[in-house]
Amino acid sequence: MDKLKVYMLGKGSVTLGESIEAFLSKYKEAASFSHTPDGNKARVGHCVHGVVDRLKIINDPFLPHGVKLYDMKLLHLLTHYNPANRTKLRDDLYGLTYLVEALNFLLQPDNNPIKSLDSLQASLCIEILKILFNLTIIEGTLDQDKETQFMKLVGVLRGLLVCPIQSSDLRDQLHNHIVQLLTAVPNKNLRELLISAEVKISYCIGCRDSEYKDMNMDAVIVLLDFLKIQLVKLKAKKASKETICPFLYSFCRMCRSSRIIRDFCRMMILSNSEDGAERLSENGDPLRNRLYNLFSNPCEEIKILSVNFFYILCKKNRSLFMKYTGEDSVELLDEMNLIVCRSSSSQSTIFDEVEDESKWSKKSKLKPLQLSVAARRPPIAISVFDFVLMQNIKNSFTNFV
Repeated sequence: MDKLKVYMLGKGSVTLGESIEAFLSKYKEAASFSHTPDGNKARVGHCVHGVVDRLKIINDPFLPHGVKLYDMKLLHLLTHYNPANRTKLRDDLYGLTYLVEALNFLLQPDNNPIKSLDSLQASLCIEILKILFNLTIIEGTLDQDKETQFMKLVGVLRGLLVCPIQSSDLRDQLHNHIVQLLTAVPNKNLRELLISAEVKISYCIGCRDSEYKDMNMDAVIVLLDFLKIQLVKLKAKKASKETICPFLYSFCRMCRSSRIIRDFCRMMILSNSEDGAERLSENGDPLRNRLYNLFSNPCEEIKILSVNFFYILCKKNRSLFMKYTGEDSVELLDEMNLIVCRSSSSQSTIFDEVEDESKWSKKSKLKPLQLSVAARRPPIAISVFDFVLMQNIKNSFTNFV
């Protein structure tokens, strides 16, 4: 029991009765290694091993919830302030596997799907998601085992999205951290957000019209609804780019990784309107109008991501993009160099299929496009654009405590 009550970390011990705030303040410097003696570094290294050993038995009913929460907060600090611990935890100690199993256990204790997550369970999930984000931003190639782990991770994230949360505040926090994590997982694994429509989950919140092309779209619907909430908060100046940018970037990646997700998002956002860009200038409630308003947002990252998201929904088709956003927005596309040459062999095959123009736009309403000078600049590939953009975006929202 002594090991469950006390952590040894160089500067002293922390008991279960100590507040979390005091715990974070006390060990932030020690976890950073920046001014820590070599002896304390060794103790911190042993601490990582100790926390992982206890992580393996997180499903033990006799392990107090307070111990679990302290473990995850400690592990988050250790991976946040020292990048070396991220590689050690993920590759040497198989931390990614154990953390995903911990989330899966919270969703399905005793192999039975839970009806809803209470405040204690949701708080623990949030701390685990923070650690997982620190582990997934490690650069480098992934072997087959790591790819399998990421597939399981996205599957568990899908379960968290559709699982009811008793606390609305914790639900918003949980969804925010899920979106943050989706920005770091490999593109091809984002398809795991979808499951067959034949699979029924007892704890699923049951979104409306969730079946599309024989796939269950509950997780995508939850993300779309939450995106709309964040856009409402942004208009009321209650949300910042640190909240909006991960959502927009995640949707860009999701729509490029899966044709079904892209077509469903386009149906939910664009196809409900028959008048094209004629009503976009009005302050309407539809998600399409709120996204369009981001085109004039003073934040450069938000503006670029919103334009890119619309462009992907239009299958990188200039005519469709102009149909739904207007000619001025096409010029904005050109200025941002987001157009990929049609003759380029590096263009993604996701968008190779030919869309029926008459299905999405009325050609009689389209006016000849006057290309701006910027349109004649050498175009930049989307992948390069994403890489450069995310270097700036990640500096503003990654690795927060």
